[in-house]
Amino acid sequence: MNAIPQHSLLAGAPSPVQRRFQGLVYCTILLLLVFIIPVVLGLLYMVAGHAIIRAAHPSSHSIYRAPLASSAVSGAVGGLIGAPVILLGLIFIAHGTNNNTGHTLSISQRRIMLGLLYAGYAVLLVYSFSAGGIAGPFYLSSKKSAGKHATPAQQAAALAAYNRAIAEGKQLSVNAAAAAGFVGGAVVGPALALILMFAFVRPVRRPQALTRPPYLELAHRAPPYGL
Repeated sequence: MNAIPQHSLLAGAPSPVQRRFQGLVYCTILLLLVFIIPVVLGLLYMVAGHAIIRAAHPSSHSIYRAPLASSAVSGAVGGLIGAPVILLGLIFIAHGTNNNTGHTLSISQRRIMLGLLYAGYAVLLVYSFSAGGIAGPFYLSSKKSAGKHATPAQQAAALAAYNRAIAEGKQLSVNAAAAAGFVGGAVVGPALALILMFAFVRPVRRPQALTRPPYLELAHRAPPYGL
């Protein structure tokens, strides 16, 4: 029997440079997702919740008379705080599913890995529904306080501008933004979950019933003349 040449077996294997490039591409995509997902969720939840509450309270004196664009900015910019949260959840999941030790894990080690896996899923699940309720208030709070290193005069000016924008109906307050974000998450979150489930989960098809060939059907028939 002829042996297969070794160079033909290694022809399809990527080179070290190609592996490094693939790893760089995967890391770049992962980082983009880590930063894009919280921004998109914060924007969607804030705008949706703001629109829902404003439709329920259409008064011209309501704080939710502020334009939806202000909530979009609050959700998108404040959503960047969710990047470390999502990254933490992914790290927990990676440590909970990765076993490169090369030996059988003990019961305690398996419990630790299972705990990390469930913790990662819990972090992502909780944040996926509360992204707007965290993003909007975070942005408005930072805008209200003018940062850690601001002087008292700068803090007073930022607080005055914040209150003036709320009084003129240009933006939501911190509490109103939190309510809008959580309402948007409660309404849009399950809808997004259903869309993702139907988009990525495929039903398991049952194998078709096997039919016997004609000669087997004839062989299983009763012989003639009662034999």
